[in-house]
Amino acid sequence: MIDTLNISMRDLIDPTSNMPEQIRGAILNAFRVAFELENQARPKGSKLSAPEYLLGYVVARVILATGDIKVMLTGQDSHKMICKHYYRDQHGDYRWAGTYDIINARDSAGPVMMAFQRLCPNGTRQDLSTFDREIRRAPRVRIQSDDKLVWFRNGLWDYRTKRLTSYDDENFDRMYPDQITLGKLPVYHPYGPGAVLECDAARHVAEPVIVNPSDGYSWRPSQMLTDPFDDDKEGQASSEIIWQAMQFLIRHVNGAPNLYHFWVNANGMGHNGKGAIWSMMQRLIDKPLEPGDEDLISTGDRVIPIAVEDLDKPYELDQNIMSAYAIVGEESNGSVTYIDKCARAKMLSRAQEMTYRCIREAPFKFRFNGFLLQQSNRAPVFSEKNDSVVSHTVVIRFEKSFDDSKPYIKSDYVQREEVAEWLAYHLTVEMACLDGYSIDDLRVLEPNKRDMLAESIPSLRFLDEVIPGLHMEFMPLELLYAMYVIWCDMCGERAVSERALRDDLQQYASHNNYGIRYVGTDERVRTRIPDLNESHPALSTYSESRRCGQNPFVLHDAWLRIDNKRLTDRLEPSMMTQDVGGKTKGRIWRKGGLMRTISWQQFDVTEDDDDE
Repeated sequence: MIDTLNISMRDLIDPTSNMPEQIRGAILNAFRVAFELENQARPKGSKLSAPEYLLGYVVARVILATGDIKVMLTGQDSHKMICKHYYRDQHGDYRWAGTYDIINARDSAGPVMMAFQRLCPNGTRQDLSTFDREIRRAPRVRIQSDDKLVWFRNGLWDYRTKRLTSYDDENFDRMYPDQITLGKLPVYHPYGPGAVLECDAARHVAEPVIVNPSDGYSWRPSQMLTDPFDDDKEGQASSEIIWQAMQFLIRHVNGAPNLYHFWVNANGMGHNGKGAIWSMMQRLIDKPLEPGDEDLISTGDRVIPIAVEDLDKPYELDQNIMSAYAIVGEESNGSVTYIDKCARAKMLSRAQEMTYRCIREAPFKFRFNGFLLQQSNRAPVFSEKNDSVVSHTVVIRFEKSFDDSKPYIKSDYVQREEVAEWLAYHLTVEMACLDGYSIDDLRVLEPNKRDMLAESIPSLRFLDEVIPGLHMEFMPLELLYAMYVIWCDMCGERAVSERALRDDLQQYASHNNYGIRYVGTDERVRTRIPDLNESHPALSTYSESRRCGQNPFVLHDAWLRIDNKRLTDRLEPSMMTQDVGGKTKGRIWRKGGLMRTISWQQFDVTEDDDDE
């Protein structure tokens, strides 16, 4: 009998409906008939008594028959109970919003227990136990496991069929039995009902043009991704990467290779367009709720506003990580933040499964695969040994600066429904379904990583400056640090410790143009005697400063001596050692440093050719 029921959770929780009582009476009556037939064949004294109320496991099977309860797998051994989200439309009728809510099966105010109490008002503790065990046999699903689907407000878009399926479609559950979302986009697709924009006979949607009545300025949504950039390779690549990121955003997936976006202010003045671009993107996934938006209510936020340096703070991510489409940090405060001290940033950028802890709830595991963005006036510092974070980043520079004569673009235009609908159309109909970011565009933007690192880490700028002027194969940490503190004194930078500089050497070895590799403390390297006799112009520049005094590795009395008709920057005898036989050898270094894999003469010749 339960299998013949054609009901939904809205029938069981609607206070104006007597459906639960009818179901309870019908099942109990079927029990009585079945028991009477059974008792006809039993002798006296062995008759069975029909139940007077529905048992816990029977109630669970009634609720599971609705098909509205599922178990959402969040990790290898974690799960959450979810239920279809129903709301009342303008006519007062219950409708499915197309989304699911995370529920607690034991919450007396939740839909599951409301249905239990109506079906089994006299249930015992044993009934609750059997009910809880049985209800967890619901079908297993994963949140938005199909990244070819987009959950718009008026239907589900499938990139494979190029079709929008209404959530009211009676075949929806049969078409997509294991696909669920915790929050749909607050945008109507132009191919479905409720949209502001209309299609022509060829199902084409024209890009809207908004004209400001006060100054006559006309604006199109596509301008938002062209005006902030120059018409060169970098500008075109930046625009294309953001378009691609916008499609991945609405698909709730971080496109390969799982990028962490860093949008950096490169003009030093602001008003560069990056905030307006994000406002336009955010409107696709989130909007302030108004009367009539009951179908958009979800169990969590769509955007988690948290800077990359705050990702380790407890409970900042955990409350909304499953419903969020994006993690976005606004302007960074510019403080020095080493990303290798923030394990969450590294794991998020690599889309790894992580453990989250919510207040008064059991920990759960989840793999976030949404959009990652940090908007910065000064980019955070990446200091790591294996380059695992930097390899998953893309840096987009905003170099232009606009005046404040058109504030309505950011505050009004990019928030309009017709703009969001055209973007939805462009991203789904006019753009192909992407498997990942364009490799060619990422290659064009690759140098921006190096520029960001050099800007964020003063020691990298120091190394870029002195490496060409050190004509030696191996550059020990002790020598580099002695020059570094003098360089900081001259440039007004704050010097870090020798150990911190050693970490920066590892970063420099991953991003440099001189064929430099890092030598760790596990290697012992001896200085080559021919290197000691070479000229080292960088030592002349950073031989001493007022605050730091003299460089201990430089023989200051030898600056004006002429050797082989050139100025020789002679090093201290401490760079050499004397063996027992009195033979001079290069010093053995044990703290690590930088090693050339390409001879410095090749770069020296190249620079001479460029000067000529």
